[in-house]
Order: sequence, then structure tokens, then C-alpha cells
Amino acid sequence: MIKNTSFVFLVLLFSTITLPFSNAQKVGLVLSGGGAKGLAHIGIIRTLEENGIPIDYVAGTSMGAIIAGLYAIGYTPDEMEELLKSKEMKAWYTGEISEKYIFYFKKPLPNPSQISVPLLKEDSVVHAKLPSHLVPSGPMDFAFLELFAQANAACNNDFDQLMVPLRTIASDIYAKKEVVLKQGDIGDAIRASMTYPLFFKPIKIDNTLLFDGGIYNNFPTDVMMNDFKPDFIIGSKVARNTPKPEEDDIWIQLENLVMGKTNYNIPQEQGVLIETNFTGIQLLDFDKADLIIEEGAMAANAMIDSLKTRIKRRVNPEDINTKRELFKAKIPNPQYKSVQFSGLTPAQIQYISRTLNPNEEYINIQQLKKAYYKLLAEPSITSIHPKSIYSQSTGQYQLMMNFKTRNLFNLSFGGNVSSSGNLQSFLGINYHFLSRNAFTTKINMHIGKLYSAGLVGVRIDSPSKLPLYYKAIFGYNHWDFSSINPFNNAIYLKRDSYLFDNEIGIPVSINGKSSLGFRYGEIDDQYLPPETTSTSYSKDETIYTFFAPNFKIERNTYNKKEFPSKGSFKSLKVSYQIAREEYTPSEESTAKATENLHLWWEAKGVYDRFFQVNKNFKLGIHGTAQLSTQPLMSNYVSSLAMSPGFYPNKFARSFFIPSLKAPNYGAIGIKPLFDFNGKGKTFFFLEAYYMLPYQSIKQVNNIPEYGDHFKDGVYLGAANLVWHTPIGPLDLSLNYCSKQSPSWYFQFNFGFLIFNPNYFNM
Repeated sequence: MIKNTSFVFLVLLFSTITLPFSNAQKVGLVLSGGGAKGLAHIGIIRTLEENGIPIDYVAGTSMGAIIAGLYAIGYTPDEMEELLKSKEMKAWYTGEISEKYIFYFKKPLPNPSQISVPLLKEDSVVHAKLPSHLVPSGPMDFAFLELFAQANAACNNDFDQLMVPLRTIASDIYAKKEVVLKQGDIGDAIRASMTYPLFFKPIKIDNTLLFDGGIYNNFPTDVMMNDFKPDFIIGSKVARNTPKPEEDDIWIQLENLVMGKTNYNIPQEQGVLIETNFTGIQLLDFDKADLIIEEGAMAANAMIDSLKTRIKRRVNPEDINTKRELFKAKIPNPQYKSVQFSGLTPAQIQYISRTLNPNEEYINIQQLKKAYYKLLAEPSITSIHPKSIYSQSTGQYQLMMNFKTRNLFNLSFGGNVSSSGNLQSFLGINYHFLSRNAFTTKINMHIGKLYSAGLVGVRIDSPSKLPLYYKAIFGYNHWDFSSINPFNNAIYLKRDSYLFDNEIGIPVSINGKSSLGFRYGEIDDQYLPPETTSTSYSKDETIYTFFAPNFKIERNTYNKKEFPSKGSFKSLKVSYQIAREEYTPSEESTAKATENLHLWWEAKGVYDRFFQVNKNFKLGIHGTAQLSTQPLMSNYVSSLAMSPGFYPNKFARSFFIPSLKAPNYGAIGIKPLFDFNGKGKTFFFLEAYYMLPYQSIKQVNNIPEYGDHFKDGVYLGAANLVWHTPIGPLDLSLNYCSKQSPSWYFQFNFGFLIFNPNYFNM
């Protein structure tokens, strides 16, 4: 009896002594890198929380650093999943800017450029500037400021003072060693940890250029043990060491060159490894987030009994949420009163300051975001790295912005190759210069059978509370519609025009702008009477000298400059035309030379929009209304040539089609689009339009007259297969026009068919 009593006493004494230690059992969570596979960490964290398994410390590399960082600042698994499945996350790894922040006001006129090469002058030598990374880092850099600035303030830049103490791993490739980040800017630490070489632009921390931590340590179990000394480690592994390279697999070869070997083992006495294995998941397959997260949860559930056996301590969801709320309560609201710049001249600072904070005492995060993307639209600004610093003494945020700028020439090449024989080539040179204002000068040249042109232009942007630009263009355009017109009722027409165009514009929204300007110039048309096919005849000639003040307002969110698959375009243009017409008939003609002064008003509205029905199917609708008081010219061909037209696609822009010409008309259209991969790269779409002229232009012996009201409607259609290659669209199209002979026309095109500004839209 005494022996039994003594045994019970010893057991109770041992339990009393060891119970506090078991309750104080600390658990560290280590998250590997692995690209999109790292989303599995969310499923693992969710499973641990649901089962009361504590997480007292987190450490991660690359994608693991993102998940670890979000968890450390108080994000729940649901919040992490929502963020990392969002469009904002897609922008991180694609560099695409949301249409909410694409400043149409800043975009230059579209041109057929397919390849653009920046040219820099260094030591009196001009050379091409090769890209250092594939993915623009602007969206990621601002997202990390937005996500982590407040947490930096709450923890005073000490990662041990976060809701859960954090470590991230980056790589110093110069010193060839890992860098453990434990203090400073959390966003920078995570940004450095996930900077995969060639994909993303590296950043400097403490004057050291840092890259992806997976180069030297993709699974920082040793860092967790050395820095935090937890009682138990849970490791989440979603990566693997790079396999042996094959001679034809360049990506595996690159990975072998870049990524070092990592030890993914956790000694049994130190913890447990949760391994999530995948097949068919690539580095950037973030669109498979649901599957990846579920796989992580399944892997964790398979190990949960072992974890519960070895980890005695439990935390309930209420305690975790209370901990989150206590940390978030320390976060001050970000408003920036002062901004400091680096990498800029004094004159450039004036420009940036007026763009960022025009006459405002404070700038909040949303105002800053708009200004940030507006600045990124400047060609002379190559990168902006924003950083937030919080003063504990004043309770105010300060914004530090590191700029990379260059005044550079940009050489562009492009054009269009077509089965119709419409071979177009394009060469453009732009020069961008940033000072108190932003300056762009450009020269371009088009050469082709249908269209040849030259242009010299300048644009000056002046920032203010209401920014504005001034643009001036002098251009020459030559059209030869006789060169490739395949229709039986083709009209011989050549046009030369000289144009001086200038305008002042202001933004009316992020995606819209309005402008006021005028055009002045001369048009020289040479043509044969209708149904005359012999080019041995001397040509009729009409010369117009014109002046046209105009006002236009437009909004554009298209995702591509040709063959868009999402977005919209809306425009309204009003102009007053003053044109002197001088008609000289051919030697064979019995007509008399005439000279007339024409005055008329003209207005045109366009509405074009794609509606997203589901991931793969979109429905586009189109509407155009053209109103004009334009009179008839001296003869039928000149009246057609000067008349507005309906040009909704590349087919209509490639030929001179009389039935699509009318001073007044309405047109409607529908464009069902099937996107094969849901990414707007390869798709099939149909176009069906109906154009109804108020009165079409008729002729009797080349004498023009108007037809009956609301007659002569035209059906226009096309079936298009489009592939957006990295250097331009490749499209196969079967086109239909009810008033042409032949009505059906097959066309293959590669590249862009985009023309310089001209007086009348040909």
C-alpha cells in the first residue's frame, strides 16, 4: 500500500513539474518555395488551425515567404486564399496592370510596332538595352507596399514583433550565400525572397542585390532552429530538387544553373515533414489554386494524428482570432504627408511631385496607387520602388520612392503580312525625355502596296491637378487602292495627303480622355471614272485644301490594340469641316473643271464592348452612328472618296468598298468569342454587322446623287481564328460582304494593320 501510494505521488509530482513545459511547447512552421505549388501551404495552415495545432513561428522561402509573411501579419487562411486567387495576385506574376489603373490619357497613338528595342547612349556609344527581367515588377512592388506598410509600422520593422515572428530567406549571388531577413521592410524581405532570376527584377536591401532564397536555401529548417529554437518543427514541402538536365529542356538546364540543392529532411526528433506531391502543376499555374490548396489540406490531414500525438498543446480559433485582432489594433492608418525621392534630378522631382500630390496636404493609399501607375506609364521611368517608413514619435508615415529613369531612344519594327498581298512594313523611332515636363518626339515610316506614310511628331505632358498634354503631328500618307482590290466592282483610286494635326488633351477618367484641336492640310486624289479598268487613261484629279477644328472624347479599356478579347471602346467626335475642292477632269473626259468651297458638320459615335459570360465565352456588341451635312463633290468617285465609311475590322480597312461609304449611317454588330484557354491568347470569334445608310451615294455616268432613304443596307461578317503571338496577332478569317462580288473572301494576316492619323478615315 505504501509502495502504491509512493508511486502515485511520484506520478503526480512528475506531472506537476512537466505540465507547464508541455503547455509551453513552441511550434515552428517552415514553408518551402515552389511557385504556384506553394498555395498548398494555405491548406496546411487551415488544417493545423482547425485541429488546434499551434503555430508560434514561421519561416519561408519564395512562395513560402509570401504565405509565411501574410500569416505573420494576421491574415487568416480564408483571407490568404481570397487574395492569392484574385486578379491582383495574377498581376504579381504577369506584370499586367488592371484596367482600373491603365491611364489612357498617357498612352501614345497605336502603331503597328511588333518589336521594340530601347537604345541607350553611354560613353558616346549607342547600344541596345537588353531586358534584365521578363515580368514587369510594378504591380508586385506596389502590392507589397499596400499589404505590408501598416504591419511594418505595427512591429516597428522588427519581425519578432509581428503577430507570429517571421523569417524569410533571400540570396546574395555575389557573395554566394543565403541572407536571413529578420528586420526592416517586410514587403522588401518577401519581394527579395521570391525574385526568381530573369523572371523578376531584383531589389537591393542594405545595398546588396538580392534574389530568390531558393538558390541557396529553399527550406529554412536550420534558420527556424537557430533563430527560434522551437520545441517542434512542422515542415511543409511542395518543391523538389532540380532533376538531372536533359539536352533539349532549357528550363531544367536553367534551373540547374540557378537553384542549389536543398535538404528537405527534418530529423524525427525535431519534427514532422508534410509533403504535398503534385503532377501536372507548373511554376505559374495559379489558376489551379482550388486544387492545390485542397491537396495541401489532404496532405496535412494525413499527418494530423501523428501531429496531435507529438504536440500536446492546443489553441482554439477564438484565441487565434483574438491574437489577430490585438495585432491589427496596433496598426496605424496609412496617410503620407511627406515623400522623398531618389534617382531623380531636381527638375524631374518637380514633375513627380506635381503628379503625386498636387496641392494636397496628405495622400492616402488609393490616391498614391493612382499616381504610382500614372508615373509608371511614363516611358522615361523604367521602375519605381516604393517604401513606407513610419515614425513612432510623430505617428506619421513617410514615403520613400526610388526611381530608375532614362532618356532614351526607342527603335520599333512591325507591320503586316497578308495573303491579300497587303504587305506593310513599319519603322519608328521615339525619343523620351523627362524634366519639369515629359517630352516625346517620334518619327515613323510605313512602306507597303496599299499604304505608305511618314510622320514627325512631338508630345509634351504637363502634370498638375488637371494634367494636360499638347501634341503636334506633321504627316504624309499615300494610298493605292488599285494595288490589291480583288473585287469585280473595284474603283481605281490613289490618294496623297499632307496633314498638320495638333491638339490639347486632358483626362476625363482613368481610362478616358478628351481633346480639342484642329487639322490643316491637303489631299490629292487621282482616280478613274467608275467601271473604267484601263490604267492607260489619264486620271481625273481632285485636290482639297482643308481646315477642320474638332472635339473628341473617348474611353478605351481594350486589352490589345488589334483583335482585343476584353474591354470596351467608346468615343464621340464632333468636327467642322472647311474644304476647298479643285476638280480637274482627265483628257478623255467631257466634264469641266470646277472649284467649290464646302462647309459641313460631322459627328461620329462608337460603342464597342465585350461582356464576360464565363471563363471561355465572351459576347461583344458594337454600335456606330455617323451624322454629317457633307455635300456631294464634283463627281461620283470623289464623293465616295471623301465620304465617311464603316471599318469595323481588318478586312474592311484593307480595301476600298463603295457600299461601306455614306455620310450618314448607323451600324450594329455582335461578336461571340470563344477563348480556348481563358487567357485571351488564342480564340475563335464571329463578327456580324448590319450597316444601314440614311442615303447611299449613287451615280449615273459618274454624276453623284443620293439614293432612297434607308435603303441599301449592307451585311458584313467574318469568322476569325486568332493567335496572339509574342510579336503580334496571327489571324485566319473568312469574310463576307453582301454588296461585293465575290461576296466571300478568305484572308490570312500576321501583324498589325494600323495607319497614321489622316484627315479622312480611309
